[in-house]
Amino acid sequence: MHVCAHDGALLVNAAGIIPEAPEDFVWPEPSPSIGCSHLVCERCGAHVRSVSGWRTSGALGAADISRLFSLDLGAWEPTALATRDPVARAYLCRCGAVEVTFPRALHEGGIADDHPAPVGWHCGGHPPLRLPILLDGVPLDASSIDVELVGRILRGEAPSVRPTWLGPEPAEWLVRLHYELADRALAATLAQGVAAFLAPERPELAGALRFFTAIPRGAAEPARSRLVGSGALAAMSPALAESRAPFPPNWSIGRLVERLRRRWA
Repeated sequence: MHVCAHDGALLVNAAGIIPEAPEDFVWPEPSPSIGCSHLVCERCGAHVRSVSGWRTSGALGAADISRLFSLDLGAWEPTALATRDPVARAYLCRCGAVEVTFPRALHEGGIADDHPAPVGWHCGGHPPLRLPILLDGVPLDASSIDVELVGRILRGEAPSVRPTWLGPEPAEWLVRLHYELADRALAATLAQGVAAFLAPERPELAGALRFFTAIPRGAAEPARSRLVGSGALAAMSPALAESRAPFPPNWSIGRLVERLRRRWA
């Protein structure tokens, strides 16, 4: 099972996204800004529920919280227990509740001290992605994780539909796949496929570099052998080094390369 980063999970407000797919989780930095879809309470044993566009009263008793928890989420009405708020999201289990007006880590201190999450809430784990599967319209099995698939993704030719929380860079889809795959040998094969595009003449270079800055350092060994071992990008032209990646934060190719090199310094 995969467990969300950010000290156990991320809580989001009404504008935030909680993925429907149980495999999607909050991986380490740079993390997607999504809420955990599998929060559980170790005290009452309940799966934490959330309702967007509502805030709870700050003076709820145990019986009030239990009553709200038992209601169908679509049946909430403005009462002394809860009021509508287009910015907020209310989270609750059988024994505790919290309102969230901005995304934050589950047990983050400081800015969240006025509305701390109940003690005992944590990410209950997310199942790894098992193949074969049709993921965002892309058929995946053990034989399809190859250089051809990676190239199609990096060039934006697939998938035809992708989660809105992934961001605009095509490589983000590959980062998600790498983190969520159950078969870690296939994840390593995926990284090898991305490494094939770490060459100055490849238009997919920026996306490949982005991929290796986002996955764990140990899993980025294929990039290390290309960037440090073979020196494939050591002699890239000044024009290429100063060219900008076509995705936020629009860093230069040279800066992306240097960011990777520093990981192994």
